[in-house]
This record gives sequence, C-alpha cells and structure tokens, in this order.
Amino acid sequence: MFEKPPSPKIGYVNTLNSKENVNGVEGNKGNPLALIPGLNTAKISLFLNSLYLATIFSAYAQNLQKTTFARLLKLAFLQIVAIQHY
Repeated sequence: MFEKPPSPKIGYVNTLNSKENVNGVEGNKGNPLALIPGLNTAKISLFLNSLYLATIFSAYAQNLQKTTFARLLKLAFLQIVAIQHY
C-alpha cells in the first residue's frame, strides 16, 4: 500500500542494524552516542572515572571532619577534574 522511502546512503551509518557497511564505514554496534561529533568512548570513560573519583574523594573529605586541609584537597582535586574536560 505504501512505498518504503529510499534509505539515505551518503554519510549514513545505520545504528540499529550494525551489520551494514555504508561507504566503507562500519556500523557502530548500536551506540547512539557515536552519532554525536567529537564525542567518543574515551571521553565518556574519562568523564565517568573523574566523576567516580570526585565522589569517593568528597566522601573521604567529609569523614575528615571538614578540616581546612581536607577542604583544600577537595577543591584542588575538583579543579584538576574540571581542567581535564577542557
């Protein structure tokens, strides 16, 4: 009844059917983040690891009874984490 529209082939990578090989570009195994330019798995991993370490360090600093030294360490660590992403 309805005709199937032609699928775009130029610069198109099918993320759902990862077996397809379009213009020499292999499918990205269903990862929707791969469609965002400039964002790759290494950057996501670095961000999540930094967030994890910041959370652990924050909990550790709270256990040090909020001393001035602990606050300075926490601020220094968070600055390092923030610098990593720019």
